[in-house]
Amino acid sequence: ICGYELGGLSLCLHTEDSTIKTEGAIFCVGPWTSKLFPFLESKLTTTHQHVFYWNLNKPQLGTIDTFPVWVEIGTTHLDNWYGLPSFGAQGIKAARHNLSTNDDPDELPVFTEELRKESQSRLQRRLHPKITSLSKWEPCKYTVTHNEDFIWTHHPEDSRIVIGTGFSGHGFKMAPLTGSALTTML
Repeated sequence: ICGYELGGLSLCLHTEDSTIKTEGAIFCVGPWTSKLFPFLESKLTTTHQHVFYWNLNKPQLGTIDTFPVWVEIGTTHLDNWYGLPSFGAQGIKAARHNLSTNDDPDELPVFTEELRKESQSRLQRRLHPKITSLSKWEPCKYTVTHNEDFIWTHHPEDSRIVIGTGFSGHGFKMAPLTGSALTTML
């Protein structure tokens, strides 16, 4: 969606190719929420994340049966880490949960060898199995509120528009509940 028009009998939602007329709409546009709905900008921060999948010297220690899901909340915003067992991709998933920047959602985070080395070193101090190599890197974008609570709200000028945002990288885990709740708001 590139834009919308309020008022009238129907909402008009504009895409690059067409205009859609509807009685109501739910927007969950992640890091682009502030661009589409500037009235929410002061409540949201978009941060780039670096998600790593690491190979272990003993891969059997990284399976869903043996590797725990873990979160470490540190003393600073740079010391928040999490990890998940190998599932659907080679290697355990482990990365920093960084909420310290306000990034442009249209730019991708940049992978560097320095970033890989720093992340591997920090993670290795936290993990018992030895990390042998990087299997895969993925960019990710978080849209967060100051307290990481979700925002479910109506557009202040037209209640036919419902907005869901601020899912902090973990909203997908609650997608069925979120979708159900947002639809009741229409």
